[in-house]
Amino acid sequence: MNLYEIEVLDNNNQTISLNNYKDQVLLIVNTATDCEFTEQYDDLEELYVYDRKSSLEVPPEFLDVRLFTEEKEELCEILRVRDEWGKLMKWTKTKERLLAEDYTIIEKRYNNRRYAIISI
Repeated sequence: MNLYEIEVLDNNNQTISLNNYKDQVLLIVNTATDCEFTEQYDDLEELYVYDRKSSLEVPPEFLDVRLFTEEKEELCEILRVRDEWGKLMKWTKTKERLLAEDYTIIEKRYNNRRYAIISI
């Protein structure tokens, strides 16, 4: 038997075949469902594996509009770009990744506040 022949129950007691996840990265953790004593899994819930080869996709609502500091921080949270140590990158490094992926970024000022406009 291989991994993709295994069937498991989801939180709604529905049977799911692991074959549904073929060619995807899986992290399998055996936990108790609805257990209230799971503080030890807090870090696991925050786990994010950064794949340097993956492309970033900017949500449409962030394209071709002025992004001031607040919006840039929100975009960084959505894109969740991380460095090699797993630390969430701020705007400067996220901008570098977006430029490397052929996004165009124009930075200007309005009423003495900096903003950026991202376009494809």
